[in-house]
Amino acid sequence: MLVVGVGAARGVTAEEVVGTVRAVLAGAGLAGSPVVALATVRPRADEAGLVAAAKAMGLPLYAHDARDLAGVSVPNPSERTRAAVGTPGVAEAAARVGTAVGGPLGVLVVAKTRGVGARARCTVAVARHVAPAEAAASAVEFGVICDEVGVLSAGSTPVCPVENGAAGQ
Repeated sequence: MLVVGVGAARGVTAEEVVGTVRAVLAGAGLAGSPVVALATVRPRADEAGLVAAAKAMGLPLYAHDARDLAGVSVPNPSERTRAAVGTPGVAEAAARVGTAVGGPLGVLVVAKTRGVGARARCTVAVARHVAPAEAAASAVEFGVICDEVGVLSAGSTPVCPVENGAAGQ
């Protein structure tokens, strides 16, 4: 199962995120592979374009604390990203962390790739996870609560449900 990590600048559109994810998956020969979630850093969890992209793709959006992502080794760190959100990598680290902080890290299968369009406002990376169903189940075990933007919080593992307001579906 795949998790797509997304780094996003303020003002990113859902169209750019969806288009970039589709282009990256197709370019890597993964277009038919099961994607279980999008993942990002907590300061971007309320970004309208990112939330709308997750909803359009029918995927939950997991948002992780920058300190958790900063502890994940990534091949393409960025000081600019560290200054902006507190971690040297969002897309690659979020893809590797996937659906649960503290669980086994996914294997990066697509490195950070800039968004589509002349003025790209997102990056995406893809990681393969062996047991995402177990990770999703552990998020539910921690007791998830929903706030006004539809982002559920379970300790440091928030998730945005896209259907019926329930996690793990």
